[in-house]
Amino acid sequence: MVGSKYLKSTIVFLVFLLVIDIGSRIFFQPAVVSAKSNTQYKVIEFKGYTNPPENYGKLLNYMTNQGWKFDHIIFGDLIVFKK
Repeated sequence: MVGSKYLKSTIVFLVFLLVIDIGSRIFFQPAVVSAKSNTQYKVIEFKGYTNPPENYGKLLNYMTNQGWKFDHIIFGDLIVFKK
């Protein structure tokens, strides 16, 4: 009898979660993002330079002059630009 009680409680709980999931899908629309233009990304590997601060500055200036905008750094070695 005790096992039956836990089984019924578990089934009721799972049905409750299912109802919440279905209700949220019906009543709440997911956020949709639409792109207005094509975005290009360029990843540059930045390893092995002797003086990183000066070289970072030179690289940022060079890429800015070419029309690229700094986006982020991955693991300190990959620099991502977008256009």
